[in-house]
Amino acid sequence: MVNNNSLTNFTPPSYNTILQSMINTYQQAATYFGYNVNITPTDEIFVRLSTNSTVMAVLYQYGVQLVNSKLLYSATGTNLDIVGNALGFIRRTALSSQGAVALVSSAPQTFLTGTLLNGPNGYTFQVQTTGVYANGQNVNIISVDQGSQTNIPTGSIMTWQTPTGTMQSTALVSVACQGGVDAEQDESYRSRIYLSVQAPPGMGNATQIITTSASVDNIIQQAFTYANFNGVGTQLIALVGYQTSSYVGRDIPHLPYDGYVSIYGNTVFNPSLVSQTGGFGAFNQYTLPANNSGPNLSNDTQSIMGQLSVTVANPFATTITTINNVPSDIAAVLTLPYPVGAQPNGLGGGWLQATPWPVPDGYFVQKYCSVASVTSSTVITITAPSSINASNPNVSSQVYLTQVPTVGQTQVQWINRSDANLQGWQVITATVIAATDNGNNTWTITLDTPLVYAPGAEDFYGNTTGVVVGDLISPAAANTQTYVNNILSSYALLGPGEVTSNQGLLAVGAARYPSSNTVWNESIGAPAEKVLELNNEVFNAELNPGNGVIVNGITFYNCYNSANAAPSNNAPPNIWVPRYLAFYPSEYYNFGE
Repeated sequence: MVNNNSLTNFTPPSYNTILQSMINTYQQAATYFGYNVNITPTDEIFVRLSTNSTVMAVLYQYGVQLVNSKLLYSATGTNLDIVGNALGFIRRTALSSQGAVALVSSAPQTFLTGTLLNGPNGYTFQVQTTGVYANGQNVNIISVDQGSQTNIPTGSIMTWQTPTGTMQSTALVSVACQGGVDAEQDESYRSRIYLSVQAPPGMGNATQIITTSASVDNIIQQAFTYANFNGVGTQLIALVGYQTSSYVGRDIPHLPYDGYVSIYGNTVFNPSLVSQTGGFGAFNQYTLPANNSGPNLSNDTQSIMGQLSVTVANPFATTITTINNVPSDIAAVLTLPYPVGAQPNGLGGGWLQATPWPVPDGYFVQKYCSVASVTSSTVITITAPSSINASNPNVSSQVYLTQVPTVGQTQVQWINRSDANLQGWQVITATVIAATDNGNNTWTITLDTPLVYAPGAEDFYGNTTGVVVGDLISPAAANTQTYVNNILSSYALLGPGEVTSNQGLLAVGAARYPSSNTVWNESIGAPAEKVLELNNEVFNAELNPGNGVIVNGITFYNCYNSANAAPSNNAPPNIWVPRYLAFYPSEYYNFGE
């Protein structure tokens, strides 16, 4: 939430302020005419002044709300639409997903456009093209409903509403339904408008290219340009898609022959990319073309080239690509209340235990507590300070002997990142029912709740089982799901990072970062901390960037630095996507190495 009063730099006077001012004015006037007046709450004049003060205080508040509803930086909903429309912008609508199901039939079937199927979770799909289909043939479908929830993974089951007697009533999704996008949210819409206001488009400048590129398809959240990325006169246009509840990647689906940056000269690929057969480009390793056959980027590339002016749309100098997803990990260190009655700060609504566990100590266990091994979905070994090793002379001044799990009481939390029920990133709370201190700063714990994915579900990183080595385990808090959602919302508005660090290219004007990128940060930092602190119970939030990623011998910390080092080739720019998230109490957390 945003404090509207701070947006206008004006704090409307309260009822009490107005009333006291009226009383003071009345008494001063009376004194001027020789009267000594002492107004008390039982006097008639007090009642009159009180009534007027109430009305004026309400009018002040209404006035502030009215002003903020008409300003670009504070308008929301329909009011923001009005502001945007006046500047020539229209909020992007929701889109339907498209895919295919495999027909199972003993005879050819004739389907008309609009033939209906029932999909998972009550969503409806329809056949796209009238035709005669044979057994095993793919039937292209599109969702009747709209939004990211209509994106259905391969292997899901749909049901024909009016099957014939020679066909199976159910059909497996053979080509994942993709392209479903929610209606544009306020902040994304506001960011597009800001860019045009800050740098008006025209004469083929960066803003015009960005505006044009971001307007050809609702699946594109934003476009970014890099000038002279491969020499004078060349430019790179990077397209970014929307994060959804189950798919956190920000890339846009592409065909096997599109969606990569062509090589100019002899190039060494960035380790995070996969070379195309024949050596003509690079693909995002998290969305290999074999797993992603959507036509969007191919169509969008043609549309963008068609709308740009001839002097700008030079296919030999202009490259259009999507971005490269790079996983990142964050430990958010929070100052929260403790259970009611706990000392100190026993207000409730924060940590569920008076002594939250597990917590890193900055020496024995740095950054966060991760899963070291998995015996089963209920028996895991995690990194956490061992009471046996707490006497090490190099340990920090804090003592962690009391920070041990209490069997039957201590609760921990794990994030289920799978796409089950198209939800994704749901916090699971489990109680520790057995715990063994292994003496090597690891604990083997048994939980009362299995940390598993639903059958057929998988996460963005291809995991289909559930808890795996590397997952983070947090102490349990009342509102962790809200904190996860807040972190994800920050990721959803990130922009790409560097595209070149070549000094020769920089010398001829190559853009290291995208042009006009003032409202799409390439890193997560203070803005995400402030979003976390909007929760009333969060006194303070600080992001720990984890252990960092080593690229070419240099450590880049995940949340504060740009998305890895600039690619050493002309590959797509990187963008951060979430992987492991955890939340720990600041009182027991040490940032020391």
